[in-house]
Amino acid sequence: MITSKNAALLPDSAPHRILVKVCGMSEEANIEEVLGQQNQPDYLGFIFYPTSPRFVGNHTLSPDFMRSLASRVSTVGVFVNAPIDDIVQAVERFDFHAVQLHGAETPAFCTDLGIHLTKPIQSGFRVQVWKAFSIATKEDIEAIAAYNDVVDLALLDTKGAAHGGNGTRFDWSLLRYYSASVPFFLSGGIAPEHGEEIRQIYEQRLSNRLRGVDVNSRFEISPALKDAQKVHSFLDALWKSA
Repeated sequence: MITSKNAALLPDSAPHRILVKVCGMSEEANIEEVLGQQNQPDYLGFIFYPTSPRFVGNHTLSPDFMRSLASRVSTVGVFVNAPIDDIVQAVERFDFHAVQLHGAETPAFCTDLGIHLTKPIQSGFRVQVWKAFSIATKEDIEAIAAYNDVVDLALLDTKGAAHGGNGTRFDWSLLRYYSASVPFFLSGGIAPEHGEEIRQIYEQRLSNRLRGVDVNSRFEISPALKDAQKVHSFLDALWKSA
């Protein structure tokens, strides 16, 4: 059983409603806007990939502010082909609940990282390892099974030129081929108008491993600056029958 700092993180069975991660955050005031309504996301993602327009680096975020979020939302550090030492240092600095790997990280790398993150960091809880997968074909879906025993969560993103944030969605009918045992979040080009459609996918159990969604570029005013009203409208549509 995974020990976590936040009860919302990856329940063993499907939660009563779909979970939501808003990725690519960077500004404290904007974070407060996104968290400032009755309905708020379960996770916030912070990108540590230098070529991303949503890169936060080690000096953009206040560690004290990040730790203050712990009782309100789960935080996720996002990395692309980063050395394990760099990831661990970021976790120690910002006390992330989970690490999301968005590059070409192998199952062996995920295993090694998981060993490092099992050691007590800050509050002594295990930090989860999430892995993003670029999806365009049935074979891309089937390849996720190789990570069954080494990650806590898969994120199904759209295959594109960039490591995420491409703003396009893959063919969601491919979800019927998902056979991995690890739960997953749906990602890639999710827009405010998709709330109702995603809710129906979740409620109809078209894939019984679906746990949540990851949203980013289609909710932005500019890179890393989220439109809080679009986020809240999406949550209302997604959760209206929860």
